[in-house]
Amino acid sequence: EAEARNLWQAMQSVFTDGYTTPDLARRGNAERQISTSEFGDRVVAALESMPNNG
Repeated sequence: EAEARNLWQAMQSVFTDGYTTPDLARRGNAERQISTSEFGDRVVAALESMPNNG
């Protein structure tokens, strides 16, 4: 459960930073669309920067 919570928090941090994937983009929003691979890389980086991870 803790791992799932951390993953969700990491994903939320990428969304909060203004990034999304084309399939999740909402019309008219200022989100920057990036590839699924880049989104995943950013999620991994966010996970690694969390305390007690990485």
